[in-house]
Amino acid sequence: MRQVVTELDTLRAMYDYISEQLDGRFRLQFPIFEWKIDELIGEFQNPTYRVEAPAMKFSLAGLVSMIGSAVTECALDGCPDDEQHEFMREVINLIWDARFNTAEWLKEKGIVPGQAAN
Repeated sequence: MRQVVTELDTLRAMYDYISEQLDGRFRLQFPIFEWKIDELIGEFQNPTYRVEAPAMKFSLAGLVSMIGSAVTECALDGCPDDEQHEFMREVINLIWDARFNTAEWLKEKGIVPGQAAN
């Protein structure tokens, strides 16, 4: 049984949850963004990005900031690419909701966050 006890464990679980959502639901909902989904999954699964909790949080915040800035600029400019905007908003929502949804996802797998396996 996998343990999710430390902040680093929690963030690694969140990265796994986000990757699973991108690889499943997002591929079905946004097939034209397959290349971007592959890129994001590669980043979330890259072991060098999964070493320190502060760096992982900074990476998530930076991604949300970058996407949020891009989608806001598009909205202000009247960009007509609605499908891209929806994709970007969904990625932001996925990350924003990741802590709660990861906890639920772990419980479904029989893992209780914060509890060590004996």
